[in-house]
Amino acid sequence: MPSDGNLRIVLFPFPAQGHFSAFLSLAAHLHDAQPTADISIVSTPRNVEGLRRRSSSQTRYLRFHALPFVPAEHGLPGDAESTDAVPPLHFITLFEATESRSLQDSFDSFVRDLITDAGADGARVCVIADPFLAWTTDVARRRGAAHAIFVSCGAFGSVVFHSLWNHLPHLRAPGDDAFCLPDHPEVTVHRSKLPPYLLHADGTDRWSAHHRRQTSAGYDTDAILISTMEELETTGLRMLRRTMGVPVYPIGPLVRCRTEHSDHTGDHNDDYVKRWLDTQEERSVLYISFGSYNSLRPDQMVDLAVALELTGRPFIWAIRPPFGFDIEPTNGGQFSAEWLPEGFEERMHAKNIGLLIHGLAPQVSIL
Repeated sequence: MPSDGNLRIVLFPFPAQGHFSAFLSLAAHLHDAQPTADISIVSTPRNVEGLRRRSSSQTRYLRFHALPFVPAEHGLPGDAESTDAVPPLHFITLFEATESRSLQDSFDSFVRDLITDAGADGARVCVIADPFLAWTTDVARRRGAAHAIFVSCGAFGSVVFHSLWNHLPHLRAPGDDAFCLPDHPEVTVHRSKLPPYLLHADGTDRWSAHHRRQTSAGYDTDAILISTMEELETTGLRMLRRTMGVPVYPIGPLVRCRTEHSDHTGDHNDDYVKRWLDTQEERSVLYISFGSYNSLRPDQMVDLAVALELTGRPFIWAIRPPFGFDIEPTNGGQFSAEWLPEGFEERMHAKNIGLLIHGLAPQVSIL
């Protein structure tokens, strides 16, 4: 790539907090490699506002562009522009909204104008998008821009996810039996390990349709960038290269620095969490999180709480309502005491053993 300022990079993350964090880390990585490149992050208006707040004086190299987006037009609540503002049972509506024609047209116009400006300066344009936004390959091809997909999770998990949606092999597995992936027969998956929306997918449902559209579009990218390293995932990367058929570049793991941007936090601020951690012995605390929008079944949540109490080990648990409860997830939603053993949170607090953070945790500060 040129390093003389004649490079304009457009980053387009999927609207979820973990994806935003990963793309901000990618932006910092790209800036280190290409200090004169013009780097823009695009998203919807509320998300751009949040990303600007999370940026610091050390990320002034970043530009932001808000794509017009009206959640109500897609059957979403008025402020629902990311997964933390959408009940899990309605995630598919948000996923479908991110591939709507109106959003695609707005992005196409942005890239078209960027290409026009870049042409006047003799610059090149590259779009780097989330795997869930693989439709951006069509825009890049139409406008003459380079395109890459940035995968912020591991290679092996990505391959399994890709194969499960492409082939739905669980439909041919009777009962609770394990099954092999058709394109990777050395990999065995058990039905009990599948999330509910995948377990119930049959190829005609909305989830299947969405993922298959994005999977198909993803094959048209120029390259895959992934936040892992060859030494860590030799097998997974080999499988991913065979699956995608395009160059795969491990550029990670990308670990964020706290000076790059602040965390999106829930009820507990950084200082509170750090003060609590300072009361514990070094390397004694378990950190428990299932991601920015994943959770457990109610019975699993109770079992985990019982196990934590039995161990007596100090812990921080970024806890969300269990699957199957269609409530507002922001800041943990309305959390019910019945999802935990009776008096569990009060006992953990009284003994100074456990800290439960309802909603999104200040993960970088914790780690």
